[in-house]
Amino acid sequence: MNWNIKKSNRLKKVITADPGLMSAIAGRVEKVFKKFDVRLPGMSYVFEPRVFTFSSKEVTELAARSRAAMLKAVIDDLVIQDDGVSMDAAIDHARYTACIPQCGPLDPFSLKVLEKLRIINEVADDPVPIRTSGDLMRRIVTDRELMAALTNALFPVLEEAGIRFGKHEGCVFTPVVFPAPVYAQKVGVARRMADVRGFGPQLYIHADPTPEPAASRLRPLPGIIEMGGRKRYLAPAVIIDRWWWVGIPAPELLHALDLVRKYG
Repeated sequence: MNWNIKKSNRLKKVITADPGLMSAIAGRVEKVFKKFDVRLPGMSYVFEPRVFTFSSKEVTELAARSRAAMLKAVIDDLVIQDDGVSMDAAIDHARYTACIPQCGPLDPFSLKVLEKLRIINEVADDPVPIRTSGDLMRRIVTDRELMAALTNALFPVLEEAGIRFGKHEGCVFTPVVFPAPVYAQKVGVARRMADVRGFGPQLYIHADPTPEPAASRLRPLPGIIEMGGRKRYLAPAVIIDRWWWVGIPAPELLHALDLVRKYG
């Protein structure tokens, strides 16, 4: 199995540079969440697209292979983009990694393959309010109907926008959950998509009052980032340490984007 950082970044750029596409897919996610009573009181989210390749022979080993492949992809990217940067942070973050099939809505082909392995369909009658990235991941992937609804909502819109995946290639949208921002503000500037490296390992925002030291140092900074050189565009994002998530935003971040456009 392999993770394709370059194609993941290209997909993020397509979504970011097209306000209409971003609004359409964000609206579809929110509609599905309302239908299935997925609640995030006081919290917000961004779904980051990650493109991968795998063969049918690897399907029963995806959970094991995806973690190793993710760490390799991140370290390779660090070596290429920032020569001389310490690998310690990336390696420490690996313990928070949650990859296929545990992390979010999948493309139709990958979902069809993985559903053959499903052994539980857990739908809570009274869903617990979601407070962490892990909560949202589990709420999505344990519910067969919710997973299918998100796939059916997202990928036809992407296909209409010309975004397609090759043979043995798939895409998962990985969520990061964080406290909803109070104000609409810019939180960063990026000249190149390579500067927005949200492909890094998924971080769980701990609800535990005594989180591990490595987790307690990380504080999410959600808002709007400015991207591009001569062609300027804005994108909802969240910055956690050195990792930036850009992709499908929650409605409040779309509203923040509109306000920044209006006043900026």
